[in-house]
Amino acid sequence: MPSRPLLVFCLRDVKCPLVEAMRLTVIEAGGGDGCFSAGLDFSRDVPPLAARLLQATPYPEQGYTELWVRVSGERRLLAEFMANLRRVKGVYHQVVHENKFNKAVRVVISHDSSSACSLADRARCPLNSSLPGALVKSLLLLPEGVLYELIVARSNVLDLLRDVWGCRIIDVRGLEEMDYMLTEKQELALIYAYLSGYYKFPRRVSLKTLARRLGLSVSTLAEFLRRAEGKVVESYVRHELPHYMAALAMHGSQCIEKIEAALRGKNGVETRRVEDEEEVAATAI
Repeated sequence: MPSRPLLVFCLRDVKCPLVEAMRLTVIEAGGGDGCFSAGLDFSRDVPPLAARLLQATPYPEQGYTELWVRVSGERRLLAEFMANLRRVKGVYHQVVHENKFNKAVRVVISHDSSSACSLADRARCPLNSSLPGALVKSLLLLPEGVLYELIVARSNVLDLLRDVWGCRIIDVRGLEEMDYMLTEKQELALIYAYLSGYYKFPRRVSLKTLARRLGLSVSTLAEFLRRAEGKVVESYVRHELPHYMAALAMHGSQCIEKIEAALRGKNGVETRRVEDEEEVAATAI
């Protein structure tokens, strides 16, 4: 393995009532919208449910573990998942924030519950554990298991992930490929365009006008904004829509056809034509 740090995605089977409730929801629904079987094949499509772990804290003296998660997915399945979670004995949850895209949920798991992890009463939780030479960057709970996103610095960590954690390595890539931090120029260009009304609808100023004010070429300013916008969208997807983050991590852009079909709806080609016209109008300078 190269000496430079790597970004590693690996899937791990963990005993967790949230994972079990997701799995049960997908199986009961016959695979969500028909793209998934009871075998939970994630080879092609967007996972129908996922939760990004925000915090996991065992309280052995009080006899419970507290999880904070952000859950997203197909709206019908999301509602059914919450209903299944209510049925699990010894598990209590509180929705602290929600919109039509996702829910932020506090989950309390009693250590006396049969669904609780056997390590919980010893102040350990596999959801917040780590290995030497590895940093957990993010963690997603899926119907198929737990997807870890790790920054790996040591050459033997991949073997430890397989042999000690029992993980299936999904992807290994250079750390720079998942960098969504804006450069100073990208940040300034984005904020300037925002404050100038470029992102209002309808726009209050054109790209050509902004470029002239800044003494930049239109192509240079467009590149700053396009790169900045891409990183902002990536950050939003990663933090607010865990099921799409899982799809990107596991399949890259392979899931785009399903999303495209959902956007077209019943209007098919006509919807695509209108969207193309809107895109041309929006990018006019």
